[in-house]
Amino acid sequence: MLEFAVPGARSTFARFSGPLLLAVASFALIATGLFGVGRGASRPFSDLDQFVASGGFWLRGETPYDRTAWRARFEAEAGYDPIVPFPYPPQSAPFAIPAAWLGLSAARAVAAALSLTAVALLGLAAVRWVRDAEVPRPAGTHPATPWVLAVLVVGNPFTSHLTWLAQPTLPVAALLAWSWLLARRRHDVAAGLLLGLATLKPQFLLLPLLWLLLERRWRMLSVAASVSLALAMPGFASIGVGPALRGWTTSLLTYTQYDANQPGHPWVVGLPSLAAACGIPVPAPFVVLAAAVPLVVALFLARRRLCPDDHLGLLAGIQCALVYGHTNDVVFLVPLAAATWLHIADRRDLRAPAMLVTALLCVPQRLVHLAGVPLLEHWRTPLVLVALVGLLVLSLRHGAAARRALG
Repeated sequence: MLEFAVPGARSTFARFSGPLLLAVASFALIATGLFGVGRGASRPFSDLDQFVASGGFWLRGETPYDRTAWRARFEAEAGYDPIVPFPYPPQSAPFAIPAAWLGLSAARAVAAALSLTAVALLGLAAVRWVRDAEVPRPAGTHPATPWVLAVLVVGNPFTSHLTWLAQPTLPVAALLAWSWLLARRRHDVAAGLLLGLATLKPQFLLLPLLWLLLERRWRMLSVAASVSLALAMPGFASIGVGPALRGWTTSLLTYTQYDANQPGHPWVVGLPSLAAACGIPVPAPFVVLAAAVPLVVALFLARRRLCPDDHLGLLAGIQCALVYGHTNDVVFLVPLAAATWLHIADRRDLRAPAMLVTALLCVPQRLVHLAGVPLLEHWRTPLVLVALVGLLVLSLRHGAAARRALG
């Protein structure tokens, strides 16, 4: 058995197993995420292709949200049918335009480097989450901490798949994590800058933004809004503010209607998706998201009963377990994983269940599909729900223990 039960000890895991596992995870990420080992006919860098094509539209003063023109131009330039419309907001223009200038080959090299950088930053954020916790615990000095969290971030299949697709999810997840870390230390300008950059995928920022609004973090939010507006300006200058916003809204609504984006599809996680797979009618994701607002407000009102290091993890868990997310969006749960490790690093009785949930969560979708049981393909939703409830219970217990200690 790996010996890493005693915090601060020079453990076997920290000296040998940790570095070895990280090396294996890094090799697997490069092999499967960059060179496509085991990917079969899966198309590489498909999300980057969307950015390259849309950049050409912005440069020509045309809208990438015209579905007919977008589809025809994309197919002519990329050589295949994109099927879905362009779903990214006008804030994508400053990233798409350079991609169009570079062309597909050079843009792919840059995208690969950005993905690997985002993975490294996300892993570092997870370690900092524990090492520099607002409420220090034995996990902060645990010798296994950097290796456990780094292997988790680098070695999970979602990181690999996102790298293969060149999706901006990894950079956005890293930006959100670091923004929150800086915000907790009252570096509001830097935190707002990163949060503004993360508005490239705004759907995963709505619950954290609500929390920050409730905290009245006006300076941070003002910086984030300014950065987001600055990012949107090239798109606005290209086709106009109204056409850009209306086009994106229409395109996003159309995007959500495609089968792979609908609740009930195996690639969609969350209780609404599981309910739809069971034949239960569910409202649109936007309605479900609105329904989550009272839950976040209730969580905020109870924040003094919770450990402050758990807040973003709980918000990410609510998004993925109760609202909506694609399977690859599980990378947004890295703060939840880091917060959970803060609670369990010195708890031998809790580490095994946490490792089991993590391992089951990372089982490849194609293997579960071979079982031929459609409902089983939604196995990740109850696992994410268990992770969310587990962190909530641990956080409440920690808060209660802290209050008892203070008398």
